[in-house]
Amino acid sequence: YMKPLRFKPYYKSVVWGGSQIGAFKGESLPSADIGESWEISGYQSHISKVESPEELAGMTLDAVISRYGADLMGSHVYERHGNRFPLILKILDAHRDLSVQVHPNDVAAAEIGEPNGKTEMWYILGTDGDAAIYAGFKSDISHDDLHRHIADGTLMNVIQRYQSAPGDVYFLPAGQVHATGAGNLLLEIQQTSDVTYRLYDYGRLDADGNPRPLHLNEAMRVLSLSGNQKLKLRKADKGDDSKPAEIICDCDYFKASKIEVNGCGEIDNLNDSFMIVFCAEGEVTITDSENHSETLSRGQTILYPATSTLLTIKGSGTLLTFTA
Repeated sequence: YMKPLRFKPYYKSVVWGGSQIGAFKGESLPSADIGESWEISGYQSHISKVESPEELAGMTLDAVISRYGADLMGSHVYERHGNRFPLILKILDAHRDLSVQVHPNDVAAAEIGEPNGKTEMWYILGTDGDAAIYAGFKSDISHDDLHRHIADGTLMNVIQRYQSAPGDVYFLPAGQVHATGAGNLLLEIQQTSDVTYRLYDYGRLDADGNPRPLHLNEAMRVLSLSGNQKLKLRKADKGDDSKPAEIICDCDYFKASKIEVNGCGEIDNLNDSFMIVFCAEGEVTITDSENHSETLSRGQTILYPATSTLLTIKGSGTLLTFTA
């Protein structure tokens, strides 16, 4: 029997970060410019360490995988990824606008010696003021026109702008240009990769007064020039008792569901995969088939092994689940 795992988050301070992650979680953070909380990560330089259960505390995620293998990961996931956890879950606080960027797909990533590309999904947890998400071009664009818009500072005019609201879901396949506007607190699920190519950074300077580097050649090689992609998947509705679980995104790399908990319910995990559970609001107690209970409150994350196929849930709130 394998208990669910909680991990110590990795807090990353960045030029565009703020204090919303701490406020959301009800915790004090190490500094006032935290832009990212890596909740679960198998990325080599920031591998998650177990916080509980006690008998595994301090172990790295890849060490736990090598001990439990397919029991934790699920057999098809373990065959595909081995001891490398395939997803990263982060909370992002965009206190200021993030740069306009793009990520390579698996093929382009392999060409530079990376194990995989970076497809991601965003779930909006909270917004402030006139927060917006920028994703995809409004219409098809040529490389020449794109270079011109970057050079004369008008790139934002040709990127699709979405007014952002809590509960929105955005799917950002590798190759799609995107940016998080200021005032968004969001949850990001993504492939295990940290390859980001910056196209545009509003002429901002870093702490030493230098412009932050752009990666135009690399970005031009991997980005999609086609416009009018529907990247906002939905304004995720409140569930009801007949349909408490709603699949909000299903792609080659992950499947995401939203579960409204109001009283008692169940979560099936029949995907032959681990399941990440994140509490987006409220407080929910989750009990596995061995009668082990964990209570998740807002901003908390837990990882259930593939062997936990049925979970009983009780409480009031919103859960998001992710499987591979």
